[in-house]
Amino acid sequence: MDALASLRSKLSQPCQACVSLLNKVGSSYSKTDFYNYLSRKPRFFDGTKSNLRLGNLCGRAAGVLGFLDWVLCAPPPLPFTCPSSTSTVSQYMACTKGGAVSETPTQSGMGLLTFFDPAVVYSSPASTPTGIVNQALIFHEALHGFTGVSDIPLLEDFGYVPGTNYPSCKITDYIELNIWAGTVGTCGP
Repeated sequence: MDALASLRSKLSQPCQACVSLLNKVGSSYSKTDFYNYLSRKPRFFDGTKSNLRLGNLCGRAAGVLGFLDWVLCAPPPLPFTCPSSTSTVSQYMACTKGGAVSETPTQSGMGLLTFFDPAVVYSSPASTPTGIVNQALIFHEALHGFTGVSDIPLLEDFGYVPGTNYPSCKITDYIELNIWAGTVGTCGP
């Protein structure tokens, strides 16, 4: 929650890096709207213990386009290494070794719904380098909920070569580097 409070503070002030990053994802996304979204009550859970069905990660956004996004939404894709019986958040996280998964898009009017692996959340103040990684991870997951965009298009928006198999943690690294000039990184080179 400390990282979320710090991220909210950053977005409440002038932040050209935040605006630039949101413009890469789509020119219609404003920093003010993103801040308002993150100001809603978050729903953070331990994903390693969650029995929520993956199909429930499709939130219904407002309007006709939101309804179409919901109708066309599918659960997060399973890698070939995951058994086809993978159907819950905890099974998905165990199989993919992912650090977080979010409702994409977030249900209209609701706050960010994210399931974290506690092992990837640093227990350090938001102002520290690892606390900044926490903020970047929340920003990353909030992009999913706010825009309805999954990892692959975000990676492409941030300049990663389409069709290559970059891990989603590269999104968090990109955000950490471009908004906070981060130094920790979560993925390595």
